[in-house]
Amino acid sequence: MAKNIIKVFVLSAAVMLMFTMSPALAADQAPYLIGVSEPMSGAASSLGVPVVESIQLAAEVINKNGGVNGHPIKLLIRDDQSKPDVAVANVRQLIDAGVYGIIGPNQGSNTLAVAPIVKNAKVPLCAFNNTISITRMNNPYIFRCQINDEDQVKAALLFAKTKLNARKIGVMYTSDAYGTDAYHAAEGLVKATGVELVGAEKIDYAATDTTPEWIKLLAKQPQAILLWGSGSSMAVALRNAQQLGNKAPIIGGQGVATLGIIEAAGSASEGLYLMSLTAPDKVTPSQEQLSKLLKAKHGPNYQLFIYDTIGWDALHIYAKALELCKGAKPDMLHAMESIHDLRLASGSYSFSAGNHDGLGVDSIWIVQVRKGKMYGVQHGF
Repeated sequence: MAKNIIKVFVLSAAVMLMFTMSPALAADQAPYLIGVSEPMSGAASSLGVPVVESIQLAAEVINKNGGVNGHPIKLLIRDDQSKPDVAVANVRQLIDAGVYGIIGPNQGSNTLAVAPIVKNAKVPLCAFNNTISITRMNNPYIFRCQINDEDQVKAALLFAKTKLNARKIGVMYTSDAYGTDAYHAAEGLVKATGVELVGAEKIDYAATDTTPEWIKLLAKQPQAILLWGSGSSMAVALRNAQQLGNKAPIIGGQGVATLGIIEAAGSASEGLYLMSLTAPDKVTPSQEQLSKLLKAKHGPNYQLFIYDTIGWDALHIYAKALELCKGAKPDMLHAMESIHDLRLASGSYSFSAGNHDGLGVDSIWIVQVRKGKMYGVQHGF
């Protein structure tokens, strides 16, 4: 009896879905499968959860408007648990399922782990990493739907020098690829930007106490500090700095610019500067639709974060690529490399055979946290 009830429920749901789909999506039009592998649990979940939500909202909007070439987009979503080995398993499953492209991972180390798999399968990956090395390893199937950290670190150093009047810079960074790539970029950029790197401390990605590292760094008396990493250790680092009485302004990389970290840090996030692609108090026309959808879901006071806009953008990038290539066997690599000046929520994306870094320095925002809210301070470099 129970089995029959379940069969009736599934059949009824299928019939309801058929009749509620947009008329433009014909029943015989097979869906375009797009895979998603994001950290929805684990240390980096503050990044992955909003990304996945915005990807799902983008799919709803695209499908309501007729899909792509008359085909609906279907998402296959996997949680990589903030672990490289799980990301590898996810990507293999998604490729076996026949996806046209994959969105994520969010962590640079996870992207580096899955890179050989997508290269071998010839499936493009739209990654959200600032990690510099992901687009410099001779892998044509890796696309950055973000800004690389060489540009971000340079912008942060220039901001520290020109706006904060800081010449002596300290760096605290995580031991993963994201943090170490940013630190090495800072080492190479200090001379060109006219500042001095007086100290640097490396912390574990999942650190639960950064007090020893802060004591050593603050002893160098930096006039501004770059905090580069992501995940739960960033809130820990901010709280520890406050407990030690740090007065130097902190500039956090994009991995710090999440609602989860700001809330977890509490009063320790007050005055924090952040690298971003959005300024919630200055919503652009390209961000309005997403902002309205998120406010409808989370309340009128919801602030638009970078991890909302990049997820939304990634699916629209794939939709544009599918629209460009058409045909029974879409050439997604060529289509992705044909995207130029595609203006979306985070900025204007351009790719080519020689450049897989999607956004430029003109998209960078520096924002400041005041009473738990973010306010735009400077745009473009």
